[in-house]
Amino acid sequence: MRLGEILAFGDRVKRHAALAPVARKIDHEPHAVLAARRHVEGGLGEWISEHPGRNFTPLCEPREGHGEPISPQFRAVVSLTFSRAAVGSTNPAKVEAVRRALARLAPGCETVAVDVPSGIGAMPLDESATREGALARARAALDRTGADVAFGLEGGAVLDGDRAWLTAHVVAVTREGSIGEAAWGRMLLPRAAAKRLRAGEELGDVIDDLFGAKESKRQSGAIGLLTDGFVSRTDAFADLVAMACASFLHPDLY
Repeated sequence: MRLGEILAFGDRVKRHAALAPVARKIDHEPHAVLAARRHVEGGLGEWISEHPGRNFTPLCEPREGHGEPISPQFRAVVSLTFSRAAVGSTNPAKVEAVRRALARLAPGCETVAVDVPSGIGAMPLDESATREGALARARAALDRTGADVAFGLEGGAVLDGDRAWLTAHVVAVTREGSIGEAAWGRMLLPRAAAKRLRAGEELGDVIDDLFGAKESKRQSGAIGLLTDGFVSRTDAFADLVAMACASFLHPDLY
């Protein structure tokens, strides 16, 4: 199947630079994962006019909004081939993050949540420990479920003098042994939180106390409360899950 045959879908294609590698994957790597969703305004007609020799047969009509649903034929071409994914946590915010990302990257993929240990304690306090926890969760979830891919999502903090930074890591492990990773940019935490983290308290408990919340880590999290809901824990983790899939989407580049 050629690129021109998949260009019409809910989210129209944007970057011309991205079109050639997508076409190459379709032509030469039909089993590979493709990320053809690009948020656009225009671009499609421009691409067609610049490539008059390519066939253009839409598989589904463009649609307002985010482009769901898309046709089964389009899904078969552009989605990850995972049919079952495991999440190494039963935390609703983390589970929803994986579901949200895979709804776009692997439509139809079943997501199962399992409670597995991180092996690093309740509150990792550096980048290395946070990554280690995410990797341990992913591997344990894969072993427990036998899924096609498993995701470990781990939040942590980085201590820096009298300050502390919020961080997060996501590690994805496939049944074949491939690993994808992503880390979130740091967010400065309140000094009151930093002091209590140093004393051994868990961030979720500290944030609950500061905001008068309950179980915030299972909902919007510290990031949601500190940004007044502009970014939630699920939002941040969903982006990281998608980023962790980059090496699966473009195996020829990794």
